[in-house]
Amino acid sequence: MDVGSLNLGLTDGRLALTGLQVTDPKAPTNNLIEIGVIAVAMSTGPLLKAKVAIDSIVVQDVRFNTRRETPGVVDTLRQRSTVFQDEMARWKASTRIPALPILDLSSVVDFRQLDPDSLATVVRAKELTASLGAARSDFEARVRGVDPRAQVDALRSLLQGIEGASLRSLGILGAARTLTSLRSARGELASSLSVVSVLQQEVSTQITALRSGVTALEDLREGDYRRAMGVLNLPSFDPDDISAALLQAPLMERVEELLYWIDVVDEYLPDSDGSRSFRGPERLRRAGSTVHFPPRDTLPLFSLSKLEGSVDIGEVSGFTLRVLDLNSDPSVVGRPTVLQFMGESGAASATLDVIVDRVNDTPRDELRAELTSLPLPSLEIAPLGARLDLGEGDTRLALSRTGSSISGNVTWNASGASWLREGSEELEGAAELLWRTLSSLTSIEITLGLSGTLSAPEISIGSNIGRQVAQALRAQVGDEFRRAEARARAEVDRLIGPPVADARAQLADMESVVGQQLNGYQRDLDELRNALESRLRELTPGAGG
Repeated sequence: MDVGSLNLGLTDGRLALTGLQVTDPKAPTNNLIEIGVIAVAMSTGPLLKAKVAIDSIVVQDVRFNTRRETPGVVDTLRQRSTVFQDEMARWKASTRIPALPILDLSSVVDFRQLDPDSLATVVRAKELTASLGAARSDFEARVRGVDPRAQVDALRSLLQGIEGASLRSLGILGAARTLTSLRSARGELASSLSVVSVLQQEVSTQITALRSGVTALEDLREGDYRRAMGVLNLPSFDPDDISAALLQAPLMERVEELLYWIDVVDEYLPDSDGSRSFRGPERLRRAGSTVHFPPRDTLPLFSLSKLEGSVDIGEVSGFTLRVLDLNSDPSVVGRPTVLQFMGESGAASATLDVIVDRVNDTPRDELRAELTSLPLPSLEIAPLGARLDLGEGDTRLALSRTGSSISGNVTWNASGASWLREGSEELEGAAELLWRTLSSLTSIEITLGLSGTLSAPEISIGSNIGRQVAQALRAQVGDEFRRAEARARAEVDRLIGPPVADARAQLADMESVVGQQLNGYQRDLDELRNALESRLRELTPGAGG
């Protein structure tokens, strides 16, 4: 950091700073930011209490990415925080970056490498078959428990025994005994019908769920096709995989920078209880923390209600920066810190809003931006030894952070991008085709998705780069690839066919055996109930029974 001049007047609370230059850690010959003038007016009263209350700040001539006269000496991100470095190292080590596809398919197809148990359809079909077997055994045991055939035989014997009988032939006592027996049988029959009906419903529900599981097996087939292509070393030619192979590493560096600044904010902004946590000394066991709990006071140690200034981006001017409610104790002020960047100059325009909320226990941050015709980042494309300069273009950004979780996406669109190879060695095979395809591609769209946690975010990448390369590779490989792909799909179909057929047969057998048995019980009980009701009406004086 370089400062041209600094004048501080404690009596009138004035601070004037000129020529501030902050070196870019990743490019020491450039400034991350350069500010021409910072004029600060402070209230003198709080200074006597070792507090800083700023009434106003005027910032003029803010520029980004300017050249330095002499390279700056910087402290890199990794030197500043060992804890952060370790987290990022673990994250990068655990993140898979797809490999670029190959073009030689002459000796890569070896079906012996394809283990059936590596296919999701096979695994799920076997699980369903086991579930069907267990469900069938369970229901068959329960069906045996409600088997009403002995009751049906006894009731039929009872009805046959009084067939043709009447009140006159039975006599008063005989008729009373018969009616009592029939009514008791009717109650037992109703109970059996209820038990069978409940079991029928449970069986129907279970069969419906298992049938859905068997139907869903088809949804896994496409994933197994892609899995087989990978196991058999066939190039996937999936646009998202190609985009990730080329762009994931440099974009992870961008994500690391974002996470670093979130880490910095978390380190220096207090929790809602007013405590401030600082990284403690490095120890052999574990890095410690030092926490300061300041006494309660009506004023924060530092408070800035509003800051406004003009900003230039390179040679483009006409932008305004505004900071609201920046202070060392947000819980006292009760309002989140807000940063706004806006303006337009010719075709360039910017709207950026940042909300850093430390008022409550859970940190909440929001970052939204729409930038048009402004500088975009350059990305190192290591697999090709090349660099992609996006030039000027549009940025759309929406990120949110709640506690340790992060989500959102960033989209860059550039119409005048350029590609530069930094090596002189000859490229061969897929790499040479990739370079021919990419070096002529000037219209670029890249989307970076973020989710998961701050220490191990999950990223997804989409780009027209992957689509263009996939199209070129498919055209180059042509019929050879399509034949290999067809063979791989046929092999997957052969491997998943038996377990899927077994699951379907088990389901059909369960529906046939258990379902039909219960339906037979239901039918017999319904017939007996109707016969009982009819006989009761015949033997009951008056009507109804």
